[in-house]
Amino acid sequence: MTSGILKASDFSPVISFDPVIKNKYPKMLRHGDQGALNYVFAKSSQEGKISIKYVDFWIWPGVPEAQTINLSTIQNKTGIPKVMHWAGIKSIDMRKYDRYDILRFYEKYYYSKTGLGKLKMLWRDGVRLSILQMKIVKHKILREKYI
Repeated sequence: MTSGILKASDFSPVISFDPVIKNKYPKMLRHGDQGALNYVFAKSSQEGKISIKYVDFWIWPGVPEAQTINLSTIQNKTGIPKVMHWAGIKSIDMRKYDRYDILRFYEKYYYSKTGLGKLKMLWRDGVRLSILQMKIVKHKILREKYI
């Protein structure tokens, strides 16, 4: 993507920027920024402002191809030329995500590069586990199934 081609005014039909960024149509353009981006990209392409080309560079963690990825090839920087994409509805417990091992590897890598990274990661893990436990209790009280 080349920056500077699309301006804030291109997004103004669907997003307001003042005083904070806000989706004008949250029921229609869901999932954070993705719906608005999809709309603006398609509209801008129809108007000839941009050209769009599909490039297959991502992989869902739950597809068979993702199961063939060896984490050591990523750790050794000889991994696949793809981006793993954990989009969509997720389990309450992140540890149940398909290919959580890869997600956790990058999470640990991120924290290894930040100040007080180990402490921050322990804090985040504790908060995440606490939230998980509260959600499980809520589901049990409401007699809902959790995944």
